[in-house]
Amino acid sequence: MHAGGQGTYTRAVVRRCFVLTAGLAVALAGATARGQARPAADDPAAILTRAREALTYAQFPDAIRLLEPLVGRADLPARQRVGALETLAESYIASNRSTEARRTVETLFALDPGHNLSDPDASPPISRFFAKIKRDFRPPERVRLQHQPISDLSTRT
Repeated sequence: MHAGGQGTYTRAVVRRCFVLTAGLAVALAGATARGQARPAADDPAAILTRAREALTYAQFPDAIRLLEPLVGRADLPARQRVGALETLAESYIASNRSTEARRTVETLFALDPGHNLSDPDASPPISRFFAKIKRDFRPPERVRLQHQPISDLSTRT
């Protein structure tokens, strides 16, 4: 043992580290037991969160890889679909894939014609791209079909 009680200091540090590690393990186990475990890998909200993180860190191919299958899911709620389409379009724009970006933004505006970017501080190229498409966008015309019984058709000759 060294003079000045260094051995006692080292044991105290090791004991604190052990207590902190044990406490963290207990807290994590408690969170899992209370149902606060990580969301399932196919959870739309979790996928969208991961994709937004990838976009934030300029990992555009990762964001696109996560979002392309997500926007095609039939079980995706409307709010998440709009968020996924917006994030996918931003990823396409950042990747210089303007054709895919335009198609994605048009799909977004067909679902939500009044949509505004969720990030008011989006980069100027993204803001301009969305604004231009919104300005030029014409929603598809809706056709209303009217059923007419066959007997009515025979009298129209």
